[in-house]
Amino acid sequence: MKTAFLSAAALLLSTATADVAPAFPLPGGPTNLTITYNNNDTVSPQGELLPRPVTAQAPSLSAPQLSSVSNSGLYLLLMIDIDVPRNNTRIPLIHWLAPNISLSSSSLIIPSPNPVPYLQPSPPVGDIPHAYNFILFEQPTGFQVPARYAGLASNRVGFDVRAFVGEARLGGVIASGWLRVQNLT
Repeated sequence: MKTAFLSAAALLLSTATADVAPAFPLPGGPTNLTITYNNNDTVSPQGELLPRPVTAQAPSLSAPQLSSVSNSGLYLLLMIDIDVPRNNTRIPLIHWLAPNISLSSSSLIIPSPNPVPYLQPSPPVGDIPHAYNFILFEQPTGFQVPARYAGLASNRVGFDVRAFVGEARLGGVIASGWLRVQNLT
């Protein structure tokens, strides 16, 4: 009986965070982001392996479950690769930091320019598939990128997502999704 209960509890916990890659340092949000490239290549299921050329332009994002939430505030998006090889280990690289996102119906309206513009997933040729996590937060009123991260667009490798979330005073993740890309060219 205890074994069945523990197995069920483990399954529930694993599905609660199934919308971020297994090694991502933050738990996923209660809502899945729908990630769509080129208006027709929707990531499904979460964690799907996409060919690198499909990811050349920034995707459109939606969160149908958020449309029922009465939040008139703004959102902040992070896109992070957690599999960058460095000194025989894997470290994160930030691919996108987009603040001031609004919600129209269920689509996220992402203004530009962004402090860290979208960077196409480009794992080294022959490396393992990299996991790219899209994480959406409620943006605090008066949000400013913390001063320590002012040069982030030109120094993306080694991004500490936990430190950024703390220093930026972001709350919990409200929506998330992820995909994998491998460079075979």
